[in-house]
Amino acid sequence: MSFASSGMGPKGKPLHKPEIGREKPDERIRKAPAAAEGRGPVKKSAPAEAAAPAEEYYTVVAGDTLSAIAKKYGTTVDQLVEWNGIANPNMISVGQKFRVK
Repeated sequence: MSFASSGMGPKGKPLHKPEIGREKPDERIRKAPAAAEGRGPVKKSAPAEAAAPAEEYYTVVAGDTLSAIAKKYGTTVDQLVEWNGIANPNMISVGQKFRVK
């Protein structure tokens, strides 16, 4: 048997150097939870309230329709009409800005 295949060098020493900073299993320290250390119970924070989604706006480009814009943003034509006070949903102009969310 050669030294290389056994993983050991002359005089029975390992061929590789141990990794620096790597702990041996018996050197690991487990930290107890705060309650076990006498600092009282561990308090969980209250769940964060879902923030209202920010309003989003879209500027009309040539060829747009309200139905295409509504579909793109996952809403309805009626909702776009309501949010934007659109008097005639069949008449939109290039450059108009609409709330879409």
